[in-house]
Amino acid sequence: MRNGKDTAVSLYKHLMNLTRNLNSQNSVLKQVTSMTFSDFLKEHLLDKDQYYGTHFDYIEYMWSLKDDPNVLIVFYEDLITDTILSIQKINKFMGTGRSDELIEQIADAINIDKMREGKATSMDDATERMGIYRNAKKESAKHVYRKGTVGDWKNYFTVADDELFDSILAKWSGGKDIPFRYTL
Repeated sequence: MRNGKDTAVSLYKHLMNLTRNLNSQNSVLKQVTSMTFSDFLKEHLLDKDQYYGTHFDYIEYMWSLKDDPNVLIVFYEDLITDTILSIQKINKFMGTGRSDELIEQIADAINIDKMREGKATSMDDATERMGIYRNAKKESAKHVYRKGTVGDWKNYFTVADDELFDSILAKWSGGKDIPFRYTL
């Protein structure tokens, strides 16, 4: 799970990049790309009719599974601050018994800078076969990864956006015990 403020920024940037890069005159796509972050945030937080629900609906459901023996909740912020420990927790949970050496290799491989260098950031054969960017401008659809940081929301949220988010969070009973971190 990831804190809602950074999640909102990442989703906004992802949707903007995706819809801007599609070769389409679709009026819905044009409407999406013309949204300001503040408009998007209001929809993301308040519109219960979204096909994916609100962020709070999703988080509340996932957190309700925290004690399920088949579910491991990993916080994005923990992956950033202590990647190796997070991978060790996943290794233990899955019972895979991977070596410390392999865990260190995985931690190195999932470093955001390494991931940007890798093949996964471009229009490789796999993404073309899956049709992910079938209608995209290929030269514009090269980058999958953005910043990989915690706290970037501060560069996008206005004071009003932050107050709106915090007011919804304060009224939301489902998240009182979830240890979100908005900065490191």
